[in-house]
Amino acid sequence: MLVAWSGMRGVVSLAAALAVPLTLADGTAFPHRNLILFITFVVILSTLVLQGLSLPSLIRALGIEEPEDDKAAQLQRRLNARMAAAALRHIDAHYAEEVSRSKAFLRLRSSFEQQTREHETENDLQEQDPALRSAFKKAMIEVVHVRRALLKGVRCDTELDLELVREAEDTLDLEEARIHRMVW
Repeated sequence: MLVAWSGMRGVVSLAAALAVPLTLADGTAFPHRNLILFITFVVILSTLVLQGLSLPSLIRALGIEEPEDDKAAQLQRRLNARMAAAALRHIDAHYAEEVSRSKAFLRLRSSFEQQTREHETENDLQEQDPALRSAFKKAMIEVVHVRRALLKGVRCDTELDLELVREAEDTLDLEEARIHRMVW
């Protein structure tokens, strides 16, 4: 039902209306061609607006929700944490000296360390009550919004490259999407 309701509307109707010839075989103008085009446009526009505005109500009426306990997502997070821990052990065993001398190696190690900490945080939150988990998720989203507000403020800074600011905004968008997908 949801797929049918949100499906594309009007493409065939618009193509058919535009296929109406300008003139008849005897050279006279096709009668009411402009009216046909206008009615087609109004019908397409009204169905798009009507369906677009009624889609949230339909989703609620059908009871469609995201699954709260997505086992595949949990398994994927565990696998990612195990891979990050393995990468961290490898870097510590084979590149300890490089990590102490190079910022690039330090960043590489830090990224895997961050992934393992995120998994530990999720595990800690799973043991706590739902209200606290909800508050933590809300705090994480608010922090993303604060960082995004700072980025909006520095857009006018002439020393910063606009592309650098856009990349930081993209990173925040991905981080916020990841937070919204968290299942605890």
